[in-house]
Amino acid sequence: FDELVPGIYTVSILTPEDYIITTAIIVSNNSLDSNIDSLGIMMEEVLISGEENLTYDAGLFQLASIGNYVWEDTNANGLQDETGTGIPNVEVHLSGIDGVGTVVTDTVFTNNDGFYIFEDLAPGTYTVALVTPTDFIITKQDNTSNDSLDSDINAQGLMVAEVLTSGENNDTYDAGLYVDASIGNYVWEDTDGDGMQDEGGLTGIPNIPV
Repeated sequence: FDELVPGIYTVSILTPEDYIITTAIIVSNNSLDSNIDSLGIMMEEVLISGEENLTYDAGLFQLASIGNYVWEDTNANGLQDETGTGIPNVEVHLSGIDGVGTVVTDTVFTNNDGFYIFEDLAPGTYTVALVTPTDFIITKQDNTSNDSLDSDINAQGLMVAEVLTSGENNDTYDAGLYVDASIGNYVWEDTDGDGMQDEGGLTGIPNIPV
């Protein structure tokens, strides 16, 4: 605003849709901080003759989100391929610190298709952790350069910390799990030589190395 007669002035902004006013911080260098309060109003300024005040600033941000998918990695290859199936009702924790140092924690559960999301997050640094369901084992981590297709949790169920910026929606935090399998069964003497486990040739042979 220029060509103003010396006097007392107040500046306010109309916050755009989907934006949130950041924290007003008073620092020794007033040209670097945000000066609007939660209502979008800045403190009154007394302008004197010839003054040019270029320190009335306003910081805004958009909320962010992080999440995505927990699946049963049926072939244990660490990739989301056609053999995978989403695992419902898995407990997922979020912890972090937003841009002004506020500690943030939250817990959600995967839906029926294995998806989860943490929404309405202020920009900051966040970590996602998984509570591994009983009988499941964590699959191989980071098995491809395509982060939307691999598993991101380590052996302790933690994913690497993510720095969320204003408006970011990161849907690449995935977790692959599998259950141990087994194979085996029976070595028998096929007494009648017909290749069948039948009454005529069905005697188990002990102490055979397999």
